Amino acid sequence: MPSASLKPHPRKRRRECSSGLTGRSASARLVDPGKPLGNAVKLTASGSTPTESNVIGMSILQADSRDEALAMVEDHHHLHWAEDCEIVLLEEQPIPELAGA
Repeated sequence: MPSASLKPHPRKRRRECSSGLTGRSASARLVDPGKPLGNAVKLTASGSTPTESNVIGMSILQADSRDEALAMVEDHHHLHWAEDCEIVLLEEQPIPELAGA
C-alpha cells in the first residue's frame, strides 16, 4: 500500500472535525463511529492469503438518502490528510433470499 505524506492538521480544525461529520444532526446519525482496519486476508475456495487493501477504516451512518449521507461526509477531515485520501460510500442492500421474510 503506498504511503501518503500527511498534511499538518491545525488543532482548531481537529476539534471542529472531531466527529468528522457535517450537516444537520450528523452525529446523531452515526450508528457506529468506526475503527481502523488492517491485516487484510483474501479468501477463495482454495484457501486464504494475506493481501493488500486500501481500506483503512469504517463507520456506519444512517441517512434517509444517498445525498444526505454524502453531505454528512463531504468535508470529513480525512479528506484533507493527503491528496489520495478518499471516502467510499456503500449502501446497505437487502438480501434477496430474505426479502419479505
